Amino acid sequence: MARVLNRRFITFGLVGASGVFVNLGILFALADVLDINKDYSAAAAIEVSIIWNFILNNNLTFRDKNADASVGFLARMLRYNLVGLLGAGVQFGVFKTLTDLAMHTWKLEHPGIWKYPAQLTGIALGMGLNFYTNFFWTWRQKPNSVPPGPLPHGENP
Repeated sequence: MARVLNRRFITFGLVGASGVFVNLGILFALADVLDINKDYSAAAAIEVSIIWNFILNNNLTFRDKNADASVGFLARMLRYNLVGLLGAGVQFGVFKTLTDLAMHTWKLEHPGIWKYPAQLTGIALGMGLNFYTNFFWTWRQKPNSVPPGPLPHGENP
């Protein structure tokens, strides 16, 4: 179990890392290229990265749990989004707090470059919350299902 969980967490982290690039790319495009309000840009970047990460996690990280999941694809997507939004609340709260702190501390009109480390800090804090909640709720298995991975002593289900 620990081996599967460890490999799964690493895959989840790699998927999340790809989502960081999606998140920051959307933030850059909206806030810096299109000059959309930083708060709206950050919120949109978070949601796009949640959808991106669900698709990858469903097909890579939790692929072996899909068949015996207690809910279907659309319900998992909804659950993942809800978990992601909870994590996004943490992420956005950290973003807002740190950018406001930077603007107040250094008397800036705009957060400038400080919006990126603020966003990255929020992403990191939301990751642990998202992994464990998704593992135990989004991809929860049906009762009496066989756990993923090889069974001890060559037993068959």
